[in-house]
Amino acid sequence: MAEPESISPTAARLRPVVIESFVLHHVRSHPGARFREIVDAALAWRRVPRSTTARRLRRLVQSGQLDVSPFHRYTAVDPERVPPRASLEVRWMDVSRLIRPDGGFREISHQEFRVVRGRLDHVELDFETPVRCISWASSVPAQLALIPAQSVPTYVPKLFVKFAKPLLSDSNSWVRLSSTVDGSPWYRMSVRSVRTGRGTLASPDAARESEPVFVPSQGARLRYQFAPNSQLRLQVMLPTRYPIRGAHVRVLFLDDFTRTDESEEARLERIRTDPWGQGGLRQGGSSLALTIPNPLLDRYYEVVWSLPTTARRNRWLSGR
Repeated sequence: MAEPESISPTAARLRPVVIESFVLHHVRSHPGARFREIVDAALAWRRVPRSTTARRLRRLVQSGQLDVSPFHRYTAVDPERVPPRASLEVRWMDVSRLIRPDGGFREISHQEFRVVRGRLDHVELDFETPVRCISWASSVPAQLALIPAQSVPTYVPKLFVKFAKPLLSDSNSWVRLSSTVDGSPWYRMSVRSVRTGRGTLASPDAARESEPVFVPSQGARLRYQFAPNSQLRLQVMLPTRYPIRGAHVRVLFLDDFTRTDESEEARLERIRTDPWGQGGLRQGGSSLALTIPNPLLDRYYEVVWSLPTTARRNRWLSGR
């Protein structure tokens, strides 16, 4: 019987990196797993459809993180066997997302890095949904191009920054990249409550929305490390007076999204409550700002907030 393609709102909101992390973790735990076994595991985990799992598997194979045998059995590749194109040192990253009432967004991002090993001739800017670039800037000569959807395993167009001259570790100079993009509706702005005999309930996962920031230790033939005194910053700006509540930080392991890094969450909470601290999660009205001093690699820092009901959102819309 064919796999069902209709999935829950929670599964539909899973970001590609989350699905890839699960698939990679499953294959490492089950060497030689067949395609059908991986599909069934993803379906049981979060009802991820067959087509989505197939796309993520194809991307992991193309990036060299998975091997597939002629008998369609998948095994994880030792990271030491994947030759890195370059190693980058990240000094800071700042991402701001302005979310519109319809769930669309504008992202303004800045990052600073340098090449500490190898050479780097281009950088790919990944987004979970097709975007339109408004503006971009680079501290070194470069050109911006678009990789069409049919040439990308995820079928989502990518922005491609190609440097005029490859960046080498010999220069030891810091490079700054900035971009501003507009994205189509991606965020859920409300949740439909379910009436039962015991009152009005909603699924905890369906009643929340989130936005992450993270840096992996290893990407597709790129390795990363943080510079001393590095910093990540994520700002989520919802419409003025939008009725959100319950904002908090969740830190997950990038290689296993079933595990929570409780010690890192506690560290960010201590920083937030420290009168002299300048980090942690801060909320001002309908804006959320997460500042992470000395972040960790392979951690999925996520700002989570609770969604209003559809009725409450409609009241907000009528009172604008």
